[in-house]
Amino acid sequence: LKEVPSVTSEELEENFAPATIRGKNKDNKIKFIIFSPRATTPSPTLRKLATAYSNDVDVVRIHFTEREQGKWKRIYGVESAPAVVVLKSESNEVIVKHGVSGKESLKRLFAEHHLQLIPEITSRSMDDIRCKSGGLTRLCVLLLGDGGNVTETLKLTLSSIKKDLQKERDESNEEQLSALKMSAAAGLENDEIVFAHVDCVKQKRICRAYSFKSNAELRALRFIFDQPGKMSNELFNGNAGDIQKVYEWIGIQFNSEETNRLIQEEVSNALLVQERLDLNTQFEKFRTDVLQTLARVLEETVIIMVEIGPFPIAFMLVLQISLFRFLRNRKFAKMRQNVPSANTVDVSTFSALDTNDVVMNLSEISESTKALTKSVYVVLQFINSREKGPVAEQIQDLQALAKKFQSERLLRFAYVDLDQNVSWKSFVNDVGENSVCVWHPSKLKYEKLGNSCAEDEVRIKLDAVLDGSANWEKEVKDNAWFHSSNTSLNGKKK
Repeated sequence: LKEVPSVTSEELEENFAPATIRGKNKDNKIKFIIFSPRATTPSPTLRKLATAYSNDVDVVRIHFTEREQGKWKRIYGVESAPAVVVLKSESNEVIVKHGVSGKESLKRLFAEHHLQLIPEITSRSMDDIRCKSGGLTRLCVLLLGDGGNVTETLKLTLSSIKKDLQKERDESNEEQLSALKMSAAAGLENDEIVFAHVDCVKQKRICRAYSFKSNAELRALRFIFDQPGKMSNELFNGNAGDIQKVYEWIGIQFNSEETNRLIQEEVSNALLVQERLDLNTQFEKFRTDVLQTLARVLEETVIIMVEIGPFPIAFMLVLQISLFRFLRNRKFAKMRQNVPSANTVDVSTFSALDTNDVVMNLSEISESTKALTKSVYVVLQFINSREKGPVAEQIQDLQALAKKFQSERLLRFAYVDLDQNVSWKSFVNDVGENSVCVWHPSKLKYEKLGNSCAEDEVRIKLDAVLDGSANWEKEVKDNAWFHSSNTSLNGKKK
């Protein structure tokens, strides 16, 4: 996952001040500033979002202190933490959202604001912008330009219009124009109107397909609901700087009938210059292609089986299964070379590392396998197999808790049998015999979640850990975590 760097107040003022960011933002990315009430590590959710939107967004975080509250209120309008500031350089927007900290609220904020106010159409952003048929979009207000002065003037005009439409509907002196504005505002709110621009210096082929001829043009692409793949293409012939004229033109294009329009084929997205994908995106695309290919092979197999019988197909299925197992085994080949033997390592350990709905026995994990848990949070429950009955009965609540969090890939669940692993007894004496604890990935600090996995408080605290709001105990530099495996293995040798 992508790291989310922490910055000082001086670095934030120098590189992320609204007054200076427009000239410095050469990559045209949206800036997200996370104001946190505590100097903690970034939550897994924030790192996931920063990774998913890394092509469009830069994310930094800063510790919000009362001493600097006045400065942040003056520069960004931030009055308290937690808060998120979104800076959009092209439109000089400063968006402040207070109280944003949970997973769902962060996801909504990134999804809504990861593009500029008038976003640029590229092969990667086309689906997000929705300037195409087949969806809710009825009108795409498209700016085609070469980056000159006229292009910038039209972009500012469209930015002003879109900002105005996003505000509360206001009254106008002209009744007709007021009705057009109200209709356009409703269309924007319902995702029926989109605004976008194309850089015709980089995207020459698609600009030619849109009949681009001058330095900058404003066009209205009207998509026909009952005619997929069809559109009309209307050119604005007025003054680029006359906001009222452009406003009125957009309203007319959105509300006019289709009967008088010249209908043509929709311009193909294949004309866009294909951007080079990063390694993570390439891998995800490759994985999707492989899954689609397997689905098609399975479909063809069923058809052939119906036509020629099952016996020739049986051989093909065996061959496919063998190939799948061969590829899967190669993935874990390096891991298995470091495993001592089946006597010292539980074979279920490997499956436990792939999904957190399986509870591990910490004393049966080898050093090489335990190294794989260094990047995740580990929830531990302590049991006594001799005094309190079978292990399976004692860890039932832990297994139920693991299943509730089975979609969280940064969590692992394990139990420690104090009758087998005595190195943990001094720790348990401090926190309580029936305690349930979660350990930080560094294994140097922990938080006690409760005295039973069945408690609601345990689930609530675990959610807080994933959101980056854990109350970690002070660092324990020489704890049982670093000695438990050695103790267990030495005991078995004896």
